[in-house]
Amino acid sequence: MHFQQAMFSLGLSTHGTGSEPKMPHPTLQIMQPKRVDWKDWFLPVLMGMVLLTATYSFSPNFRWVPGPRASLFAGDFANECLGGYMVHSGDRSRFYDVAYAKQLQHDCGVVGYQWDRAKYLPLVYPPFYYLLVSPLSTLPLDLAAWIWAAGLISSLVVTLILLVLQTGQPPWRVHASEEVSRLLPWVIPLVLLYMPVIENFTSSQKGSVCLLVLTATYCLMNRDRRLGAGIVFGLLVFKPQLTLVIAVTMFVKREWRFVLGMMSTATVFLSLSLCLGIDVCRQYVVFSLGAGDYLRTAGYQLVESHCLYGFFVLLTGDGDLSLARVLTAVSAAALILVLGSMLRGTLQTGTRRFAAQFAALVIATVLLSPHLFTYDLTILLLAMYLTWLLLSHDQRPVGKLRQTLVSLSLVAYVSPQLSVWLAESTSLQITVFIQAAWLIALSRYAKWLPEDRRSEPVCKKEMVPELLTEGPCGSS
Repeated sequence: MHFQQAMFSLGLSTHGTGSEPKMPHPTLQIMQPKRVDWKDWFLPVLMGMVLLTATYSFSPNFRWVPGPRASLFAGDFANECLGGYMVHSGDRSRFYDVAYAKQLQHDCGVVGYQWDRAKYLPLVYPPFYYLLVSPLSTLPLDLAAWIWAAGLISSLVVTLILLVLQTGQPPWRVHASEEVSRLLPWVIPLVLLYMPVIENFTSSQKGSVCLLVLTATYCLMNRDRRLGAGIVFGLLVFKPQLTLVIAVTMFVKREWRFVLGMMSTATVFLSLSLCLGIDVCRQYVVFSLGAGDYLRTAGYQLVESHCLYGFFVLLTGDGDLSLARVLTAVSAAALILVLGSMLRGTLQTGTRRFAAQFAALVIATVLLSPHLFTYDLTILLLAMYLTWLLLSHDQRPVGKLRQTLVSLSLVAYVSPQLSVWLAESTSLQITVFIQAAWLIALSRYAKWLPEDRRSEPVCKKEMVPELLTEGPCGSS
């Protein structure tokens, strides 16, 4: 009796007298983190508010100074305004007619703002997108732009809340540490100092929205809510180039609930597009199939492209794209092999291995996209965050590999704008090298991680139900 009680207190089971003791799960002694209250968050949140105010205050895009040489107010937000105007009052069948779009963009009666006629913002989003944002086009440009900015900021705030809450979910909660609790609030100013985030806000781009969709997808998948994760991920179809890697992965891994959710959202959006006419949908399909030639569009900033295709077009020159396409295909095949080796077996959500896999999928999304600018690198914040969680919660030293991941994450954080400046003089986009090395390092690191939940450390509170059935209180 005393022996069985001793075994039970140690987390062992005897299954009756004389049987061999066994350990049901690897157990981790939990260090209770210091309780975080509002005082821990006050200074980081205050710094975040100051940084956000400074971002918009010093941005030339948010100064109302119309004129023949002016930049467009609120950056690319004119794309939404023009598309919305065409839904309400223009010719819906000519979304992707360049001459028609140019004419309307520089019509003060439509845009309400005089700006440089030598510049042009092409309409590149699916028809349903312009239908959904069309209510903003009925408002004055300045008011609509600030409402749009508030939406972008809100997307980032919700993303940060989800990431903070994620530390209380498996597999992270069994690795709680005071260091993580202490550093977590400082994610706020670090995120707002990330150059792609700054560019995302000042140019009114959708990087923070894409980051929110991917973050919510990970959080739902991590809690085994695959259908919901697919529904949320389907929202990203307004930027279809960012859906390719994860969508194909879920098909190959036979994650049918995820696929069903994704297709459900896509079907709703397709129906909305068809409301604007079959011909405009056909035009968008034709435009999308020619995405490989989009880099030849007048005014395309190739030095801002951070994907494999943009890297090789910049390196080889944009005259003949054949060589760039061959090099892109070979490099993409190599990266897909690395990613494939990391994704072997079923996706075991709720594990550190899945966190590493999802971070790798986000990095691969950036590299394999046919078109991706600096502000799109905002989505890499999710990969950085997951990498940080992996390294800060790992109790085993992994030597140089750990140091490599830390270094690559830091370099990926500081390099985007430096890479653009370097690309202007050398035609070399170093962010692509960094992302590829980061992906390879993550794939090697994942080999150290448990392949299923049963091999993950669990806290003793989570072991109680099993102990009650296997220990002296249960039936033999």
